[in-house]
Amino acid sequence: VPLKGQERGSGSPGRIFTLELIEYFTAYALRVLYPQLELTEPELKEIKNLIWSSAYGALRHALSDRQWEKHHESLICRVNMVRKWLDGSPERWIPPPHLYFNRSNKKNGFDRTHIWFIKQEVLKQTVKKEIELQKMKKDVYDHSLGKGRHRSKSRHQLFMYHKKRLDKIGDKRV
Repeated sequence: VPLKGQERGSGSPGRIFTLELIEYFTAYALRVLYPQLELTEPELKEIKNLIWSSAYGALRHALSDRQWEKHHESLICRVNMVRKWLDGSPERWIPPPHLYFNRSNKKNGFDRTHIWFIKQEVLKQTVKKEIELQKMKKDVYDHSLGKGRHRSKSRHQLFMYHKKRLDKIGDKRV
């Protein structure tokens, strides 16, 4: 995202920053999802207003610049997810932008990708945790055979090393 670390002038910098995010997102989404589409100025303005309303919640939320940036990055990821989904099969389609970004489109609008995005993020976290647990099990197994990089550590030292790794995961259930 080209807006990271950008200096802002006087006025209402937070609002200007978020409006710049909306401008960037609109251009990116239209370029990625609708590459052949040519819009007139009124159509583009309508789509920007729909994106402002649906994707950015009409800027009703009092978020910091960093939180808006994170939200913006998640929106970009969602656009990329849709693009990959469309590339996966030629018979897939999405509605025209004035319908796709419309907040009242509950059936096949952009807002539906939020659920999809959350599921993907949860799956990523689950896979990361599972990989870490498998690595720790292998360390314990190798240690019991006197092999691996932890062979010279005591069981207590290995336990403390694994405890640090578990703390990095941050899930108390693990």
